[in-house]
Amino acid sequence: MQNVTKSIKYAAPISLPIDHIRRILLLRAVGVVGQMTASAWVLYYLDLSLPLKPLAITLVMLCLFSLATSFFLRGRSRVTEGTLFFQLVADVVFLTVVLYWTGGATNPFAWFLLVPQSLASSLLSY
Repeated sequence: MQNVTKSIKYAAPISLPIDHIRRILLLRAVGVVGQMTASAWVLYYLDLSLPLKPLAITLVMLCLFSLATSFFLRGRSRVTEGTLFFQLVADVVFLTVVLYWTGGATNPFAWFLLVPQSLASSLLSY
């Protein structure tokens, strides 16, 4: 019986939805920086016009949503898979709005919509 207890004690930790949300927050921060960098590059180096006001509003709202999520996670050790699902849906919505304002399906970054779907299929149990 003691060998079974030792193997359970030293088993790899199970990844919780809160850990996944923290990783999503990190990916979201990288995405926001990338979107800002790409927008600046398109404006200043390619001399293409972009609707700056809607893009800025969308990115600011995404940053505020990320801050609200990080405040929500403070002091919590567990969250439900529904919370993780909500975060992934929010990412799809914000990315869809950004893609709408920057060319839609012709945007070369449209394939980024596959990232939240891939995460959902591998992280959620339902």
